[in-house]
Amino acid sequence: MAMILYAITKENYFCKKETLDKKVDDLNWMRVPTDRRFFRELTTLQANQPILVGSKTARVMPKLKNREMIIISRSPDKGISLLQALEKNPNAILIGGVALLRSAMLFSHREYFNSIVTVRLPISVPLDDRKDYIKDPLLPFKDSGILKMSSQFFMYTDNYEQPTILTEIWRPTWND
Repeated sequence: MAMILYAITKENYFCKKETLDKKVDDLNWMRVPTDRRFFRELTTLQANQPILVGSKTARVMPKLKNREMIIISRSPDKGISLLQALEKNPNAILIGGVALLRSAMLFSHREYFNSIVTVRLPISVPLDDRKDYIKDPLLPFKDSGILKMSSQFFMYTDNYEQPTILTEIWRPTWND
């Protein structure tokens, strides 16, 4: 089964709005070395497990070593559809962006996903800047009970003193 993996800030913010419209490098996980390591480890765990990424996110993402990145788009000249990608790669990892995460929750795609991993980073968005950010795209599904948290665990920095990242595993209720 496919997995959804994405990072948000402490206050449930996903990314800056301008990240979607311009080539602005403001993906949250890129700012936290511990999370970059966790992302690399998780996305290289299984061989031949491609990464599904939306076309707008692909423009600002760095190249991923030793991982195949499949660009998803509604426009055939920019990539393939999410449904096509999931049919060809049922064990893929979907990492975003906003439209792709929301699309994954559509009825036609639901059967492909059995877990959603939300990584809460130790990043805060200043109060004055919050209007410029997009909230967690899956928050409505979490709040409504469509997704239920099944576990949480902390990741620590290299000095093992303070937990730096809270990881939440969410399970869809449509399989219950």
